[in-house]
Amino acid sequence: MKRILKVIIVIALIGVMAIAAYYQWNSRQKIDFEDHVLDTAFVLNGEEVTFGEMTLYIVYEERVVEEEAEIYNPDNTRDYWNAHANGQFIRVAAKKAVMGMAIHTRLLCQMAEAEGITLNAEDEKLYRSAVSDFWMDMLDQQRDNLPVSEEYIYQELRNVALADKYQQKLVEENRATTASYNWDGLYYERLLEEQDLKINDKMWDRMSIGDITLTHTKTNYINGLEDKKDNEK
Repeated sequence: MKRILKVIIVIALIGVMAIAAYYQWNSRQKIDFEDHVLDTAFVLNGEEVTFGEMTLYIVYEERVVEEEAEIYNPDNTRDYWNAHANGQFIRVAAKKAVMGMAIHTRLLCQMAEAEGITLNAEDEKLYRSAVSDFWMDMLDQQRDNLPVSEEYIYQELRNVALADKYQQKLVEENRATTASYNWDGLYYERLLEEQDLKINDKMWDRMSIGDITLTHTKTNYINGLEDKKDNEK
């Protein structure tokens, strides 16, 4: 009887370990950004912001890094995305920038709206110029791979315009530099510490920046080498 009981306990433990291993494996699998554009990316001071609303920053950051990658290795830009520079991986730094910019815009918009600040005629002119520049700068493949409607882009560019206006107000009031109130600036970081912020890390960690509006057809095993299949031809 005791032997049977031990066998049952061992089987139960193996089952629990197998289930735990599966959930751990599943939590590490990449997910398709387009399937989660309506899911909450972060909650800032009670306001929910979806992944779809972050698309503007993804398009921007992926374009900037991809243009750098074209210089690094025009034959295979994925090399650069997987490279390590300034103490961190390029892809990780890009991902941090995307989330950082999205939160930065939303916080400054909240503060501007709380003070009744809106865009005036001159601001609207700058906004229209920013819209034009954004679409002109976008890579062709990004247009084809855009995971949301253009309305998301227009709305977030308007949010950026309001955030920029409020940022300039903070700079002037505190006699600070513009950089100090950027998403990675010291004064802004102190401001952010006072806010109620919760990021959906569980989902965000499974999204791969560099592969959302871009398509990399080759996979390198070591930086600088051609695709293995190409070498075998």
